[in-house]
Amino acid sequence: TLGAFVFFEENAPQYIEVSKYLCKQSEYVIADTLAHELTHYYLYSLHKDFQDTSIEFIALLIKFGISPSKSCFFINRKLLI
Repeated sequence: TLGAFVFFEENAPQYIEVSKYLCKQSEYVIADTLAHELTHYYLYSLHKDFQDTSIEFIALLIKFGISPSKSCFFINRKLLI
């Protein structure tokens, strides 16, 4: 994995963790990975379902052209696997 939104419980600090491998990627992959993880955090902060399979999460990824995972990318809002 290139990055992960890490949470434990409601009152504990949340954070985004990135791998050393991510730092060796292009600016596009770094920005896309951070945008993906920030989308998790955004929904979490609104007390909404922030899992990868959440309809709201997927809708936001499509809306902003963010990749759903490290193995999938959007180009001009079209999903490439």
